[in-house]
Amino acid sequence: MDVGGSVKKRNKPTFVCTNCKKRKTKCDRKSPCYSCVKTNSGFSCTYESNWRPVSFLEIERRVASDTLKHHAYDEVESVPEPAPSVPPTHHPLDEVLMLRKRLKELEDTLKDTGLSPPADSGTDVLNLYDGFSPTRLLDDTCENYGPFSNVSIVKRDPWLCALWETLVEKVGTFKIYATPDLHHVGSDNVEKYFHSKAMAKGDPMDPILSFDLNGIHHLKASNIRLARTLFDGRFGADVQLVERIHKVLPTRKVLWTLIDKFFRILYPFFPFLDEIKFKEDLSRIVGPIDYLETYVQSVRVETKLDLATVAICLFITRLSYVSLFSNRIQVTDAILKASDSEEKYLLNSPINLVAIEVARICLEFIDPHKTVHFTVLQALVYHLVYAIHAPEEGELADGSESQDRLGTMANQVYALGLHREPDKFEDCRNDEKINHLGRKIFTYLMRLDLIQSFAVGSLPSIDYVHYDTKMPFLTAKNSNIADLKIEQFVVDAYQFAKPRVNPLRSILALVLDINNGCPVSRLVQRMNELEETCATSLDILKLSPERLIIPLEASTDELLDIIKARTFILTKTSLLTLYFHLFLHYEKKSNFENCYLYVAKTYRTIHDDFLPYIFEIFHGRFSNHSLVLNTIVQIVMHKSNQSCLSHLTRVNSIRFSMQAKLDHQSRLASDPRYHDYYRRIVHLSQNIERTGSMLTTLFQRYSTTYYYSWKITKTHMAAYDFLKEETLFKSPSSSLKKLHSFQFTASQLDELNGIMYSLGKGFKTVVSY
Repeated sequence: MDVGGSVKKRNKPTFVCTNCKKRKTKCDRKSPCYSCVKTNSGFSCTYESNWRPVSFLEIERRVASDTLKHHAYDEVESVPEPAPSVPPTHHPLDEVLMLRKRLKELEDTLKDTGLSPPADSGTDVLNLYDGFSPTRLLDDTCENYGPFSNVSIVKRDPWLCALWETLVEKVGTFKIYATPDLHHVGSDNVEKYFHSKAMAKGDPMDPILSFDLNGIHHLKASNIRLARTLFDGRFGADVQLVERIHKVLPTRKVLWTLIDKFFRILYPFFPFLDEIKFKEDLSRIVGPIDYLETYVQSVRVETKLDLATVAICLFITRLSYVSLFSNRIQVTDAILKASDSEEKYLLNSPINLVAIEVARICLEFIDPHKTVHFTVLQALVYHLVYAIHAPEEGELADGSESQDRLGTMANQVYALGLHREPDKFEDCRNDEKINHLGRKIFTYLMRLDLIQSFAVGSLPSIDYVHYDTKMPFLTAKNSNIADLKIEQFVVDAYQFAKPRVNPLRSILALVLDINNGCPVSRLVQRMNELEETCATSLDILKLSPERLIIPLEASTDELLDIIKARTFILTKTSLLTLYFHLFLHYEKKSNFENCYLYVAKTYRTIHDDFLPYIFEIFHGRFSNHSLVLNTIVQIVMHKSNQSCLSHLTRVNSIRFSMQAKLDHQSRLASDPRYHDYYRRIVHLSQNIERTGSMLTTLFQRYSTTYYYSWKITKTHMAAYDFLKEETLFKSPSSSLKKLHSFQFTASQLDELNGIMYSLGKGFKTVVSY
């Protein structure tokens, strides 16, 4: 009480937002709070600056501001002026740098407290199987998909699911794939082949398609399939197959040069043959090694194992041929225009797709389900390698068929005893080279099984408790190639990757618990550990930036860079999928503070981690190793564009719903807060669409060669065109309305606009370089 006797009010802080204070409603003190989210006013959720608690976001903004004043001048100056149509509220690089720091602050806070967002003492549970049906009907067949598969992601995301269903209902799947690509004038044969493949996908009765990309051979599948009926020659089926093998083999010079090239360039990545033994076996079938411009005179096939050797030969020669092409078109053109060289000679001597069809018929003839042998396993492994890396396949990206192949090979592995360490048994110590091959094959399949399981969200075929095979190691007697430096690299690469990939197994064990779900706190802890591993030992562009372009015949250090880059991209892609699921999880709970966190982490990862690698694979350091890296970069681009489409549907739903209001124009003129919010939403819509369009353009670059890119280009072009209309947003379902999607604050929208603008400019650089 003062001298005059009047009562002085205590300056009491208020912890509720200004909207809740006016409405006199309960406020959960988040940014935005739940009450504002429910009323679709998250953009106006603010706190009185004098008294509201300073959040980690506010702290990070101040830290970032001070840092930018002293350290970011040169970086900011190098950024081009923004496009007049979509000016960000702040300089885009400022927003990117702020976002990095703000996210880092949040992650550090969570590590210190031991909690995951939200701070709920670990009671938050994520179940990836709840809320959607993981099955899809194809004619009379019901297919089930794991939670990380592209099908499940679309079905689990209510807006993506609505987008796809509406799009298919409007134009139909057939019309989507039948739409010509007006941006590229490609080969008619390629377009027909890819279109037929897309239409036949999932049909167990689909015929073997034998379009030849070079337009040279046309082989009827019906004639070859007669070879499946009998092998003993009573009706001449085996003779017919041998004749087909004879016809697809190139000249001796091409054949043996490509095989030599395989052991120099591709063996370091796919080291599952013994060079001497393979050449001896193949020489017995096609004749002695020579480099004359003559064709093989006769093919001597005596057993099913000979067919396995032929299949391996056809797979690796086609892989060697495809590896000659650089992502930098001018490099390939320069080789073709230059004077005679080995590369020019081989480029002009193509190994066509018909050779792969014959290789597959050889495997069908063997029937791997009934024929267990080491050579048969080798043929199956190279069939899988081809299916993953060949342009017309892209199996790692789709994942459905490779799961079946891995299951078949797992049965072969167990039947051959490769899951047991041979040094433990006296009768298995005779052939050190075979034992070495067995360890390499087993380790490769086990690792691929783990990566594939993470790609689609399925249980691994090989359980780590069921084997005791050692990691590959090199001795004086077990090398499978004459060049010991390359064999040492192979061993070092396996040893390097083991501790970096294994954390994926613990994450899989957490998230694939159908009955109990996964505690988010434990999941975030595992994800943080994996992010730390990526940053400290895998991000080769930051850890070792000095190399420019890695030549085809690279040193072992340069080859290890490629292994690290591949492992980094695959691991980060796994994290990107988890960010997406956590975004959906918190959106459903209307926790937009955490929702924003995972949207921001998604685009920060694409901007900081993926964009530099995409550039280097297209144009720079890794462009000469397209065969090894192109498949995974397409997966990254697909996941990135999937996020853009998912978020664009939400932003456009807000945009079109605001435009549909009767008082929209009057509020734009009279309500500055409403006007600013609408402007931010429009800019975010344009920036996301721009980024997605650039990604789709990159897919088009691949689409004349890679089936996976061809398919994604068709669907994403149709999706982005469709999202320019209001059709999807005119009458959304009640479940979509309840989501209250993208209820972010003004500062959060500014940050997203900044990073999306910068991301769009980055992808434009890759496109127009």
